[in-house]
Amino acid sequence: MTDPTLNAELLKLVRCPVTGTSLSVADQALIKELNQHIELGHVQNRNQQQVSEKVDAGLVNQDRSFLMPIRRGIALLVADQAIPFTT
Repeated sequence: MTDPTLNAELLKLVRCPVTGTSLSVADQALIKELNQHIELGHVQNRNQQQVSEKVDAGLVNQDRSFLMPIRRGIALLVADQAIPFTT
């Protein structure tokens, strides 16, 4: 779950490390669905490595092509850790 005090001003400053577009907080329905797919072993990151650890939350880029995982309150803003979407 995201920190409820996530600073909106900070969120305006960070960008997707893959596309350079703005990021927004992913809704809980999306996180729940993603975690189900992770549990089934169906998720790979941008580096084509299987994602085995569920995410607590995530930041989605502007065109919803990538999710940047948040685990234990830390956003992983690394291009190789981005989780691609096909939505």
